[in-house]
Amino acid sequence: MDLRKSVMTMAVVLVACLPAGAATINGTYTYDGVSVATVHNDITGAKVQAYLYDGSGDSFWGTVDIGAGTFRIENAPVGENVAVQLELDRSQPSDNDGLDGGDLIGLEVFTVASASATVDVEVDVRSVVHFTAPFDSDAPVDGTFNSCPVGPATDSPATVRWNAVPRATSYSVDVRRHRCDNSLISQELSQQSTTEIAVTLGTAGEDHVGIWLECTGSAGTNLCRMPYLAMQDTLVRAYVFHETGASEGRGTDHTDGFFIPVVARTPGVGTSYWSTAVTVVNTDASQQEVEVVFTPQNGDGWTDYQTTDVTIAAGVARNWSDVLQELFSTTGAGSLEVRGDNLAVASRTSTPAAAGGTYGLGIPPLAAGDLLSYAGNSSAYAGGVKEEPGVWRTNLGLCEVAGKTVQVRVTVYDENGASLGNRVVTLGPYENTQINRVVRALTSTNSLDNGIIGVEVTGAPGKAGAFLTIIDGATDDSTYTVIAPQSPTGG
Repeated sequence: MDLRKSVMTMAVVLVACLPAGAATINGTYTYDGVSVATVHNDITGAKVQAYLYDGSGDSFWGTVDIGAGTFRIENAPVGENVAVQLELDRSQPSDNDGLDGGDLIGLEVFTVASASATVDVEVDVRSVVHFTAPFDSDAPVDGTFNSCPVGPATDSPATVRWNAVPRATSYSVDVRRHRCDNSLISQELSQQSTTEIAVTLGTAGEDHVGIWLECTGSAGTNLCRMPYLAMQDTLVRAYVFHETGASEGRGTDHTDGFFIPVVARTPGVGTSYWSTAVTVVNTDASQQEVEVVFTPQNGDGWTDYQTTDVTIAAGVARNWSDVLQELFSTTGAGSLEVRGDNLAVASRTSTPAAAGGTYGLGIPPLAAGDLLSYAGNSSAYAGGVKEEPGVWRTNLGLCEVAGKTVQVRVTVYDENGASLGNRVVTLGPYENTQINRVVRALTSTNSLDNGIIGVEVTGAPGKAGAFLTIIDGATDDSTYTVIAPQSPTGG
């Protein structure tokens, strides 16, 4: 049950219909284990009430002695779950409301056994958090809560900022991203001492972000109370917002998108001709429409793309042996996004062999942990890079998968970690590119054995996938390596 918002009073308020017999509650209150006056000597008003925590019945009001740090409620209700709610106003002058940023609120639930009982209660009060960015939590919100998208609109990435909470030494920030039906997409927790955090938002018109804040003082208890937001359609104890932007077109941050970083239908070196086969398995319990999107290499991924929908029955696999020809009637190279729920996606890019059959390499969709971003894992490395005229060559592929610009620095190192050269690449939304013979392109050397490629996101809100193809020049046989942070497999 949310805290009740009501008019501030310093006096006992009599309720018309009292319960048959009622108890007395005597209380004290503290903040971070010390008297409130020790920390806050600017209390301008106070109110206290008791009520049944299940929401039934009326509220019964009492009196607060601010100087002594005590309160008293007579004619309190009887029950197993009686709540006492205390609000202390710090507004200058008093605005008869204890729920503004910086005000103090305490809530304690306990049992009142009988009408003749006198119960002593100690209440820990918390500070109502005052968020100042991306919007002021004390001001009326230009947004709704009961329709989608939820809350006000702001640009991504958003800087969430709040006023420091007195005596708080650390803040626990819970960033929750929800769909319009309020189902949880993702949740990220961070522990920090600073009073701001950068948050990357989701798809405009499809989801929203909620921030939940707790903070710890010297007594080890939570000192933060989430504020009430006065939205257009309700009053809600939360801090929520969504991304500004067009809800049409490709959108951004698709949580149902599976990205194959490279697909092809194009000639290669010599007599090779590369094409990509794609398999999609619908593991869901029902039939679904799956969207497949092709973005040509070096094109503007926001406007230059082709899309088609395919129907896949529950538990059924669909395969296209030459996906660019069969679904898009096109040639070239680029990236492929497959959008749907509960899918298993795989691809193989291959070329006919002179002696018959084919040879090539499997390229799986990029996993969430493979992606690099300025706000997350920003750098990764891969070894085994080879460049030798007529013998080995190494190509580097880069693609953006969130629908936002991203800036990437690519560095070539020798096997001892000495930098041989670098280049900064800026990718637009959903753009993909390939740097052929990356060693020659970025350095002054034509030959390298056991080299290292480093990829680092240096700015902008997008997310990048990176990969290498290391090619045997004698046979054109290729090895695919994703450049991504790695951790031990364990067991």
